Amino acid sequence: MKAGAAIARDSLKGIKCRFVTSVPPNNKLCMVRNYVPKVPVPKVPCDKCGKTKSIGFDDLGELHLRYLKGLSGPYSVETSEHDQYIKNHTSLQPISEEDYYKGINAIAGKCRCRGKYTLDAPPRCPKCHSTRIEEGETTIMYD
Repeated sequence: MKAGAAIARDSLKGIKCRFVTSVPPNNKLCMVRNYVPKVPVPKVPCDKCGKTKSIGFDDLGELHLRYLKGLSGPYSVETSEHDQYIKNHTSLQPISEEDYYKGINAIAGKCRCRGKYTLDAPPRCPKCHSTRIEEGETTIMYD
C-alpha cells in the first residue's frame, strides 16, 4: 500500500502547474500551488470605518508569486525555501512592492460602509476606531 505522499505525487504525473517552467529533480511540482505559508496574511483596513479584511495568499495568487520573484531576499525565514523555488522555477515577471500593494488594494475591494480597503488607510484606535491618536510612552519589551 502506498503512503499518502506517494499517492499524491503519482496523481500529479502529467500535470503541470501554469507557473512552473521546469520540474526539479525532487518533483516538488505542486509546491507553488499547494503552499500555505505560516506567516500572517495581509490585513487590509478600510479607509472610512477601520474594519480590516484578511486577504489570503491563495486569493493573491500570481500577484504574490510575482512579488516573491522580485524580492532580493525571502518573504520570511519560514518561507525561504519556497521563495527560492519560485525564483528558480517560474517564468513570471517580477513586480515592485508598490505594484504589489496596489494589487492587494484592488483585490480587497470596497467595504460595506462604502469606503475602500487600502493599505494606505490611516491608523486607528483598536477600541473605538478613531483616527485621533496621540502617541504615549513607548515601552520596549524583550522576550
